[in-house]
Amino acid sequence: MLELVAPAGEMDSLRLAVANGADAVYLGGKSFSARQFAKNFDPVEMAAAIRLAHLHRVRVYVTMNTLLRGDEIEEALGDAEAALAAGADALIVQDLGFLCELRRRFPELRLHASTQMTAVNAATVRRLGEMGVSRVVLAREATEDEVKAMAAWGPEIEVFVHGALCYSYSGQCLMSSLIGGRSGNRGRCAQPCRLEYELVGPEGRVLAAEGKHLLSPRDLCLLPHLPRLAAAGELRVTQRGRPVDALAARMDALAAHMSTLAGYVDSLRGQMLELRYPSKAPAYLGAIARRLHVLSHEELDDMLEEALAGGRLREEEAEQVRLADLVARGRRREDASVIYLVVEVSWGVGVDDVRRAAERAELLSRAGVQTVAVVAGSWIGPDAAEMARGSGVWQVVDGRAEAPGSASRSAG
Repeated sequence: MLELVAPAGEMDSLRLAVANGADAVYLGGKSFSARQFAKNFDPVEMAAAIRLAHLHRVRVYVTMNTLLRGDEIEEALGDAEAALAAGADALIVQDLGFLCELRRRFPELRLHASTQMTAVNAATVRRLGEMGVSRVVLAREATEDEVKAMAAWGPEIEVFVHGALCYSYSGQCLMSSLIGGRSGNRGRCAQPCRLEYELVGPEGRVLAAEGKHLLSPRDLCLLPHLPRLAAAGELRVTQRGRPVDALAARMDALAAHMSTLAGYVDSLRGQMLELRYPSKAPAYLGAIARRLHVLSHEELDDMLEEALAGGRLREEEAEQVRLADLVARGRRREDASVIYLVVEVSWGVGVDDVRRAAERAELLSRAGVQTVAVVAGSWIGPDAAEMARGSGVWQVVDGRAEAPGSASRSAG
């Protein structure tokens, strides 16, 4: 099984991960998550996030992966019960005592051992499996041979393939605690290894060094090694959290590599491994983009909220519109009337892209506006092109637009 797992520190990140091919996301609540400086989710937001993800067949793993004090166990168990009731597919944990208590209280709950547990050998993986852990997220420092050895011991394994590396072993660094009183194992790492340092010799003399960031490793990138990792057995690959604006591009690259690895030539929606490039929508639209106003999240939400309040849309239908790669406003050349474009973008446009564009444009039209469905990309398959012509969907291929039922014409 190939599974692409992406971070979701806020709702925008979740939507990007879902739209860009994630099979699963990991996200945290306001307490007990190792990313306390992310926005994270309160109980109401988490329930909404899980509903949204499940609507698109994306699994949700809730992080409760800090070390806990004794007086926090009951509160943490309450949060775990709420996550389970909201439909979380698994919890990711670090604290062994908390893990045992979860297993006792909620035997049906799937538990994942966090990378903070520093699993770097088969004995650890085997013991965690005996304790009821269904998946072990391996330490990022594990070698290829160690990954292969650990994959043979029962629990699923998950491997980080992209993102920041800590200077210390996963879950073992106390530098932030000692320097600034903020523990990485409590979700509050100040990242002192990212600061500038000088290399000082035994006599106190500053030694020559390459740059100033002496303790800051380059980001991890295992994309070229995915085939060898897959050969180790079942593969789940994870990326570390990054700002929202960096997530889509990384998801594109990972989904593309995993599609190639699985032997896909074009995107397969059923596996959520699409070669989709929402961030490149303006480029694919060519000169058309200069005549459009791309709606912000807030502008689109205002339209959808009005339709929801009037009973013209259901919440799950509004979420479908929000997941469109691009919603923009323009004017018809014929009569200057306002028109809204719902655009689906893919490097290679397939029938699923056409179907989604048509469905989402129809849903947005219920907000009382004129809509046009558009698919845009570098090329379009013959079946997709035929479907677009028959269903009223515009095609924009390398900046050249074709209206439904017409010959191709320039978009300029």
